[in-house]
Amino acid sequence: MESWKKYQRQKRSNTHVQRLVQIIIALVVLLVILAIGRGLFWFYSGSNRNSYSYFESITWNSDQQLNLLVGDSMLLGLDPVLKEIKVVHLEESLRGDELQLFTKQNYVVFDAYISNEQSVKTIEDAKGYVRSAIYNDEFQTNITRYQLYKVWRFLSKDENTQNEQDSIMLPESVVREEDLKIRILNGTTIPGLANEQAVWVENLGASVIEVGNAEQTFEKTKIISYVEDDNYQTLSRLEDIYETEVDYRPSDQLQRVEVDVIIGKDVLLK
Repeated sequence: MESWKKYQRQKRSNTHVQRLVQIIIALVVLLVILAIGRGLFWFYSGSNRNSYSYFESITWNSDQQLNLLVGDSMLLGLDPVLKEIKVVHLEESLRGDELQLFTKQNYVVFDAYISNEQSVKTIEDAKGYVRSAIYNDEFQTNITRYQLYKVWRFLSKDENTQNEQDSIMLPESVVREEDLKIRILNGTTIPGLANEQAVWVENLGASVIEVGNAEQTFEKTKIISYVEDDNYQTLSRLEDIYETEVDYRPSDQLQRVEVDVIIGKDVLLK
């Protein structure tokens, strides 16, 4: 009888130990899951290191060129279609508001920037710079760590060719290949604004076939597409530049003008 009671006590004790072990294992698993979740959030979440309000956080589409300022004097155009790295060495260093002024004066579309006090002279320098920016919060940028990793991987691929550019223009191969016929219309009372905006669009590699004045003024820029397909990279790029959605008005008839960009007063505020 006594041995039976002893057996029961031992059994209950073993049961308690097993439950305790199960609880400990569950807590460890939970902590691991939380750590992994926190790490993934840190890696994929939006960057909080963006010092320039005029640069929005972006996501690099794998079939779209990314124009990236690395350091304060190297501009890179990463073209995944041609597997090409376009390199522009700027004569002057750009910091703070100088960057926004530079884009407006030279009609260059900047998608992203990575900034620190270090200088960047070569692609090898750029690779190390981008790799450091993934982990080091002292770098300023408007893209996430995951996007930085994608940039680093692209710069590191041996099959990607490097081409030094003679000018600041960074035409995009997909936009050039699509060759949509674009008309730029001035929807403001500011003379010459359509011609100025046409340079932005042409620098992307797009074809501007006509520049003129709209029949009325517009507060906000409008993009009107007359083509049936809504999957053109050119249209996506125009949406990025003018921060507005395309108004699709497809036509069965052959159009001399395939896209109208009507410039509104909002471009004067950017």
